[in-house]
Amino acid sequence: MLTLSARSFRNFDYISQRKSNVYTRRHHNLASIPSELDRKAYLLRYFEDYMAKTLRRDVPWTFEDVERKKNMDFLVKYYRMKNAIVFKMSNDVLQVRSLSPFYSTSRELTLSRRKQFNFYDHTKLIITSLGQTLTFIDPSFTLTTYSLQTLFDLAAQYGHYDETKGMNERDKERLEKVRYLLGKVEYCKDVLKTLSLRKLNQQQAKEGAKEKEGAGKEEAK
Repeated sequence: MLTLSARSFRNFDYISQRKSNVYTRRHHNLASIPSELDRKAYLLRYFEDYMAKTLRRDVPWTFEDVERKKNMDFLVKYYRMKNAIVFKMSNDVLQVRSLSPFYSTSRELTLSRRKQFNFYDHTKLIITSLGQTLTFIDPSFTLTTYSLQTLFDLAAQYGHYDETKGMNERDKERLEKVRYLLGKVEYCKDVLKTLSLRKLNQQQAKEGAKEKEGAGKEEAK
């Protein structure tokens, strides 16, 4: 695979030969491409142009790591789910993307273990600090950050847990927004639970296969 740097889009990594979680990388400049990578570099330029024209947005909270010329982050694996595609990145970022166009940004809100969700309605949810910090990006690209506890406190304040509580129109609007955000959080929790169970089942299957193989060898003796 190829990954492109943010600095004038001139430098790229070619990644191959995975052994466990270790990859072989080669660093190149688009001005001097090895002949065996010509076709891959052509595709890289094509998709870079497409992303620059259709996916990038000029918003105040974006950041481009222009000094980074090698060892870029890349896609490790993906899962196609019923309502979304889940991407696992090499820097431990887990991105859940809805099956519709989305925009891209290189902003890092935490160093690792960040979970970013992109929804059908073009809202984004970024989960950091071991699930205790929630950052929402609305369709107009306004970014708002809450602690998980603050979101629950707002829900209680506006009557989410008490249907009999009287509310004025302003509080009703606020409650509707809080419930909307809580629904997004609930969806993300379900996705992460599904992925965790899938990984656990895979590990158990591998362990079972090893035990079966070991038992077979003992019987052969």
